[in-house]
Amino acid sequence: MLLAISCGIERKYDSPADFLYNDYVSYFGGKGITLLPVSNAVADVESYLRYFDIRGMILSGGNDIGSEPVRDQQEKKLLDLAVKRSLPVLGICRGMQFINYYFKGGLPETLTLKGLDLKTHVTDSHEVNVTDVEFKSLLGRSRINVNSFHRQGVFFGKVSPELKVLAVSITSGVEALCHTKYPILGVQWHPERKSPDSYVNDALVTAFRNRTGFWRKI
Repeated sequence: MLLAISCGIERKYDSPADFLYNDYVSYFGGKGITLLPVSNAVADVESYLRYFDIRGMILSGGNDIGSEPVRDQQEKKLLDLAVKRSLPVLGICRGMQFINYYFKGGLPETLTLKGLDLKTHVTDSHEVNVTDVEFKSLLGRSRINVNSFHRQGVFFGKVSPELKVLAVSITSGVEALCHTKYPILGVQWHPERKSPDSYVNDALVTAFRNRTGFWRKI
């Protein structure tokens, strides 16, 4: 199964470079998924992907929304195409935040503005309450433990009216959401990184790969 994945941007010698952690390729490859990184320099995403049998998309983590406008525009193009073709999408960390932003939700907020200490939040793990019945069934848990590598989050009052909240945490607000019409879902944690509960991530990615659950074909 071939999926397109967005790339982050890092700057070297004042020049932007595409960036993607090896963890994505290793983890998803172990689930029978081959990833095709889409450079932020590709001008016509739809024409570029026409040469590949893309079955879905992943929006990766990384840059804060607004910090790299070129990346923001590229991910907008990817979501435009996903909506047009009803392709399944998984947003990871920033990817979840961008899904919310794309569908006219508010910008994510820095966790320190909510009184949270980044030193104890980033690279830590925390408990998440699964609030949606279908998501509980998919993950097999009503409470899950997830990793945390983010300094911003989507909080209540900022969620797009087109999206449904699936899981929340006291420490960082919304932890998972999905579109009510399209096969698009995002999580705030990183399935591809070391996790306190690998079963949850495996269940999530298996459903994504097989187009079951929230990604079932329309």
